[in-house]
Amino acid sequence: MLEEVADIPFEPARVLNARARRTTPRAIRRAQFAVAVLFLVNGGAIGSWVPHIPERAHALGLNEARLGSVLLAAGIGALCAMPLSGPVLRRFGSRRVTNFAGYLFPALLTLALLLPSVKLLVAVLFLAGLNAAGMDVAMNAHGVLVESLLGRRTVSLFHAVFSVGCFAGAGIHSFLMAHQVSNFVLVPASGGVLLLLVLAVSPALLHKDVEDAQHAAERTPVPRQAPKPGEAGRYATLRRSLPHLPHPRLLLLGVLCFSTMVSEGAMGDWSALFLHVVHRLPNGTAGYGYTCFAATMVLGRFSGDGIVARMGELRAIRFGGLLSASGLLVLLLAHPVPWVLLGFALAGAGLANASPVLYRTAGTLPGFAPGEGIATAVGVGYAGLLIGPPLLGLLAHHRGLPSIFWVLLGLSSVLCAAAPLVRSGRGACSMHT
Repeated sequence: MLEEVADIPFEPARVLNARARRTTPRAIRRAQFAVAVLFLVNGGAIGSWVPHIPERAHALGLNEARLGSVLLAAGIGALCAMPLSGPVLRRFGSRRVTNFAGYLFPALLTLALLLPSVKLLVAVLFLAGLNAAGMDVAMNAHGVLVESLLGRRTVSLFHAVFSVGCFAGAGIHSFLMAHQVSNFVLVPASGGVLLLLVLAVSPALLHKDVEDAQHAAERTPVPRQAPKPGEAGRYATLRRSLPHLPHPRLLLLGVLCFSTMVSEGAMGDWSALFLHVVHRLPNGTAGYGYTCFAATMVLGRFSGDGIVARMGELRAIRFGGLLSASGLLVLLLAHPVPWVLLGFALAGAGLANASPVLYRTAGTLPGFAPGEGIATAVGVGYAGLLIGPPLLGLLAHHRGLPSIFWVLLGLSSVLCAAAPLVRSGRGACSMHT
């Protein structure tokens, strides 16, 4: 199925209302810029959180297991957002959801970095996870809309800008923390800048009626093939017992998104603590591992659209999984810090284009509105991003912090090996009636 996406044509909308007909190339380019800035804000908020994790754990007296339990609140919030994202997008459109979540997300993470109570931190992280998942689904849905109207690949560019935000947030906060800048100055100032960026670009997003018209023009029936003997009864039973079960093709994409996002989330949650505890780097400086990871994500995603166009989606996923596994092996087996940082960089380069390719596949799947496909892929993926790393913290409490990265090595290997299995959904019967 990843190979099929490369051949999906970009078609202009055939049935447009008055506002959609007035959508000019300039308005589409402005929307493209606005989506990119929102990806930057999302990444900047996440990146600014990473260097503070060891400090928060120390200030609140949290060991690896308790820290994992606290971070799990964000994952539970993201899971709660999964069944809501698709219906909310259909009701309000990706513009409104993106703007609403864009205002809340930096504010919630700013609070999380300043709260002195574990209970309050858990409550805020739950809301942040709920909001983050909704923002990610809405941003990607709007990005797929812009890509469709532009007629060229651009989703990898958005994810590259997200990685720029992660890199900038982690790097700036690490540097200023290392120079003893107070959190009560650094954190509110950073959150204020991110909120101002959202306010500046939110009017440029495309309106819901443009989105609805484009989706109506592109929506085509899912090709149906006659099921093999015995399959029809099984699918009918599934439809009756689980009427809201996503299509198998979407679930398969979601599983690969889960594998990828567990790795991205664990790099954010545990890389600084790994360098602080295992390699004795001080607070602030320990954030440079994630900075290296995010830097190569930036480079990989800025070049990703061209690379994927030449290699094809399937080979890009397989090569990326292999490169990520190699980097994780280096950071686990090497002891000099520069080699460990190189391992983080290789892992970032390998994972750079996995999420953009999988999201675009879900957002352009024939027979499904982009919001529907992305909600499933991003929802399952966000469960990996926010639930996987806290659960890995429980493992680290018993087996040590390196055990987290051995698990990530296994996930990257699975991503490399399992990418061709996505095509097994080609002949699946639709569960949508």
